[in-house]
Amino acid sequence: MKSRQETWTVKAGMVRENSYGITHSENNVELSITLGIKQNETDPAEWYGYFELDGGENWYAEGNIEIEGNEVVGYDGVFELSSYIIDKLKSWNYDCSEIE
Repeated sequence: MKSRQETWTVKAGMVRENSYGITHSENNVELSITLGIKQNETDPAEWYGYFELDGGENWYAEGNIEIEGNEVVGYDGVFELSSYIIDKLKSWNYDCSEIE
């Protein structure tokens, strides 16, 4: 396994909501996506992932991806991990079945 990072763009419909419902939505938002996998500096046997979605002034998210071996077992920072991030992880040969 090696450290890696990739940045790409997608166009997506975005929705912001809370317990009261949808507070804002927008179609065709251009998002810059950065996804990376790194080795833990204090424990080289551990690996972790991170992501950032940047759609300008109204849309931004970042978070962590939990990895055990070659399996993605969790994430934090967003309610649902976007399909374009999951698809990229799969193309890097990570098993995402636990988070789909």
